[in-house]
Amino acid sequence: MRSTWPFGLAFAALIANWPAPALAQPAASPQPEDILPDSELDDPIGIDAETRKLGQSAAERPAPPPPPRDERALAADRARFGPEPPAPMVRAGEVLATVANVREASHRVTVALAPSSALIDVELRFESRAARPAELRYRLAIPKGSALVALEACNDAGCRSGVPDPVGELGAYDASVLARPSSGSAAATKPVAHAQLIHDARGQAIVLRAAPVTERAALTLRVRYRAPTRVHGGVVRVLLPARGMDPQIAPTELQLNGPGLLDPRIGRDAATEHGVSAEPWSELALRAQLPSGAPARSEVSLEPCDGSTGTCASARAWAGPREASPLDLVIALDVSPSTEGPARGRLVPAVAALLAAAPPGSRVRALAFAARAQDIAPEPLEPSAVALAPFERAVNDAELGSATRFEAVWTHSREWLGARKKAGLRRVIALVGDGGLTRGEGDAFERARAAGVEVSAINTGDREAVDALRAAIFRGSGVVLDVGVEAEAAARGRDPAPLAERLAALFAPNVVPHLQLNGNGKSRELGPLRAGELVRIDEPARGAISLVVGGRATPARRRSQLPGQRSLVAVDVRDLRTAHSDWPVAATKTSKSSSCDRRGPAVRAGGISSDAAPVALAEERVCKPVPVAKVRAQGELEVGTGMPAEPLLDMLRRRIMPAARGCFRRDRAGRPDYQKRAVFAFTLAEREVVDAKIEGKIPTALRTCLLKAVDTLEVPRFSGTVIVRYPLVTESLPLPEQVELRAATAASIDRLFPEAPTSADRVP
Repeated sequence: MRSTWPFGLAFAALIANWPAPALAQPAASPQPEDILPDSELDDPIGIDAETRKLGQSAAERPAPPPPPRDERALAADRARFGPEPPAPMVRAGEVLATVANVREASHRVTVALAPSSALIDVELRFESRAARPAELRYRLAIPKGSALVALEACNDAGCRSGVPDPVGELGAYDASVLARPSSGSAAATKPVAHAQLIHDARGQAIVLRAAPVTERAALTLRVRYRAPTRVHGGVVRVLLPARGMDPQIAPTELQLNGPGLLDPRIGRDAATEHGVSAEPWSELALRAQLPSGAPARSEVSLEPCDGSTGTCASARAWAGPREASPLDLVIALDVSPSTEGPARGRLVPAVAALLAAAPPGSRVRALAFAARAQDIAPEPLEPSAVALAPFERAVNDAELGSATRFEAVWTHSREWLGARKKAGLRRVIALVGDGGLTRGEGDAFERARAAGVEVSAINTGDREAVDALRAAIFRGSGVVLDVGVEAEAAARGRDPAPLAERLAALFAPNVVPHLQLNGNGKSRELGPLRAGELVRIDEPARGAISLVVGGRATPARRRSQLPGQRSLVAVDVRDLRTAHSDWPVAATKTSKSSSCDRRGPAVRAGGISSDAAPVALAEERVCKPVPVAKVRAQGELEVGTGMPAEPLLDMLRRRIMPAARGCFRRDRAGRPDYQKRAVFAFTLAEREVVDAKIEGKIPTALRTCLLKAVDTLEVPRFSGTVIVRYPLVTESLPLPEQVELRAATAASIDRLFPEAPTSADRVP
């Protein structure tokens, strides 16, 4: 017992001194120093005192004492700036971005459809079950080319109407959302709103921002915009794009009105006074019919330009449909290299639709062309008897050079059209291609116009037809139809009706032979006005603008209602003068501080926030992250512009020089003193020659021969445009040197080569 007592006493002392956990609060984790003794540096198990000090985490270290608070400075700071917005808790959908308990309760659309444009009114009503007032951001998809007209924000306290926004970021709307109302402001509870036109990857839209929406006061927004219409074949159309798939938004309640139009329809259903209901992810196709035989109408309006601060003129002219008469038609199929791509796959569907739209009694011939032309259907046929297989073979197999020359079309088809001249039919050449043209020396369009032949173009490409082709066709009262979108839909087996309506303009009679837009010190030809069609042109206005229709000029006028704007703001008008004052310094764009002050100005006449209930923002105003420059991922190489010099020079040596030598040799015709100089000037783009001419004083035959050499170029694919100037020269041959013979030398040569006696020298 005596020998074990010290050990038992030590064990009891150890148990008595062991840190036991308290019952009322959790115990801290035992530290290493509580169970392990201090050790030497080389002890692999123990922890020495220095290591324990270095191993303490930052959380275990005591926090520095807070700086002394200056209550007077804090009160002055709170009085200078607005209340701190709550932490962002936004549910961002495809359409609506706001706090979780806000949703769109109704979405009503009213459309007034007219031939020149569609006026669209949208009413959006929002409800909230959130505990605090909230802001919302809404993306309203609209047709391309639309203009914002009006904005209104309402709640139980009243409404505010939109005016053109004079400032951009940190403007009157942002200040009103972040600021407190001024004392004695009677309109402090009215909502504020902002509307802005944008273009993004999804298309054109109006971005709406508005506040407050509360549990006790619903928010109503009313937006009006004007959308362009399309009129083809006497049918007026406008397409309202889908808003998106967002569970926070309401279905569309649509009502269509078409004053002066016939058979208004929403999709395939007839429009009624009760309207229709559609899901927000569905697009809505609206249409109506122009009255048959309606006279030509025109209007010219002035409004702000899209994306700039200038003024633009929008000129429109339209007429009702009329019965088409049969014609003598030549279909010229463009198989040049520039059509390779989307346009080539649409050529045959466009030809099929053209034949289906041709009036009964018409006669059709066809050819394929590029730098040269060849027959497809040389004999006149009824439209229904023309087979499409030869067109498909021509598209797939034709190798007719690297140019798009109307000269080849006219040379090949003028005998066909001349033979049908006595039948009394309209004679028309329809160019079906990608809207390109190679500009040459001669003007075959003028020769066709002088012969009474009408030339029109059907462009199945994604770009508009080139200006040179438009100008040449408009001079001859033809039409240019850009049908890339409609031809793509027909090629994919979708609705072929829009393509048929577009092509009806080729056969429709002219209501007005020539439209002319006067202004900016020049006159611009717009081509003819066909029955059942709408002609529209938008361009900047720098002075008086007028549209001449049938000898009568229609001057430009400003619209009676608010013209189209890029952005509108609905706030207290007194706040428009103080949009940029009293913002925290950290909110400016030039601030490089890591801290960020999310507050706005202290007071505004139309402020809607408060210290007790600050507005929950739909997006940050002043604490947005610094935009990071977009870095191109590895492997995403940007297509270069232009063409390397070496392949181009090699192509010119192989293709141009042999042909040029042959042309100069034929023109020399053995003359030793022959000397000519010429310069090839041509432009390459989209795998073909788009412009070619020969500079220099040379004969016409030589010029024609050299131009044919350009059409044999095999142009590789590249982006952009290459302009080439390639000089050619042929020198005169020097005459051999003449040596004067002496008299004695001449006598010796005469003895060697005696002349044969003539009949006069012979003696009978």
